[in-house]
Amino acid sequence: INVIAPPADDLGIISIASTSAGCNLGMEAVTVQIKNYGAATQTSFDAVYTLNGTPVTETVTGSVNAGDTLTYTFTALANMATVGNYAIDAWTALVGDVNNLNDSANGFTTEHYANPMVDLGADTALCEGTSITLDAGAGYTYAWTTGGTTQTITETMTSLGGAGAHNVGVTITDNTTSCIASDTIEVTYNANPMVDLGADTNICDNDVLVLDAGTGNYTYNWSTGATTQQINIDTLMIGAAGSFLTVTVEITDNATGCM
Repeated sequence: INVIAPPADDLGIISIASTSAGCNLGMEAVTVQIKNYGAATQTSFDAVYTLNGTPVTETVTGSVNAGDTLTYTFTALANMATVGNYAIDAWTALVGDVNNLNDSANGFTTEHYANPMVDLGADTALCEGTSITLDAGAGYTYAWTTGGTTQTITETMTSLGGAGAHNVGVTITDNTTSCIASDTIEVTYNANPMVDLGADTNICDNDVLVLDAGTGNYTYNWSTGATTQQINIDTLMIGAAGSFLTVTVEITDNATGCM
């Protein structure tokens, strides 16, 4: 039986570890397990990793005894900030290593997934009585701040809690990668202005009825064609005795556009 002694100098990398595939990757650590196959303790030797073929070489200053392993994390981080696939290979570069066949470990792969995109649009102002439909895009799981879980939601001034500014947000999750994205829109609801011309009334011949649509920063549009806050109604406008005249007014709040 021939017993062959191990060579003095024989190092190799037996495993590579880095970040798992996921979202929002950036500068990621690369860690290797180094095995001393030789008979001599090794100190201050080079280790190399490549990220998609681009090499990084560092000097390992720790010691690894014969038959032992050493965990080494490279100080130079791997730049995985761009969405895509990444492959890492690594090896030792020991001067005098007599067996290069066990120097390297290859084939660690990972992927930087793209986050989904969601855009609820620009902040908006609406008037009482209108609704807004928000769409977070097709193909995801949805979590709205209003409690909705569908792709689209429709909200009104009542459902959002009354007049004023309301933030409505959504978080979407890609069901394949579990990556998420969020967006928020501010929806401001303005109350409509109030106008009351009073109850239907009768007037006598030669009387004048004053109708007042209310004071404010309003624009007035009367059915008679007038555009003032107040108008006078007389019997000449109504016609013969027993006739009637329907008068309406539309007021528009000049600050909000609501009417």
